[in-house]
Order: sequence, then C-alpha cells, then structure tokens
Amino acid sequence: MLHGFSGLIFANLGFLIAMYLLRSKKMDSGLSRILLALFSFFFAVASGAIWEIYEYLMDKTFGFLYQGVGIDDTMTDIIFDTLGALIFALFLFFQGKRKFKLISEGEGKAEH
Repeated sequence: MLHGFSGLIFANLGFLIAMYLLRSKKMDSGLSRILLALFSFFFAVASGAIWEIYEYLMDKTFGFLYQGVGIDDTMTDIIFDTLGALIFALFLFFQGKRKFKLISEGEGKAEH
C-alpha cells in the first residue's frame, strides 16, 4: 500500500517538476498532455527503482532487512509503484486541457 501511494506521490512530483520546467510554454495540445503523463509515469517508476536500489544497498552494507523476503518483496514493491504511477498518469491524460492552463496560468497571476 505504501508503494502504491508513493507511485502516486512521485508521479505528482514528476508532473510538478515538468510544469515548473515548462512554465513559459502553453499546454494546449493533446501531445503535451501525453508527454506530461509519460514523464510523470516514468519519473515515478524510476524513483521506485532507485528506492529499491537503496533498500538493497542498506541490506548488503548494514545488514538491514528492508527487502524482507528478497525478490518477491522487491518485485511487489515495483509493481505497486508502477500501478500508482499509472493511475496518476491516466488521471493526467484524461484531465481536460483547461486544468493544465489553469495550473500554468496560476504562476503568472501571483506575480504583480
């Protein structure tokens, strides 16, 4: 459950990073929505993989038991990270163009 939510959180973080980097661009096209959704998805999956590498290194270096029963725990964690990321990416893709405009325009309104 934790890894499912972390997939959602990391996908959201990937989306916010992409929106920050693209803040001067218009997000009107369907292609932009696809690219944002893909970036968010892959950012979350990569973050989950990096976390699993961290768990492995801690287990091997300090003898912790982060990975529990080994490969089964690792694969389950990665699968749930991916599912959480997929849910968020699908949400981004099916969310209307209007929402992206509101998010990107929100920064400009704060600057008077």
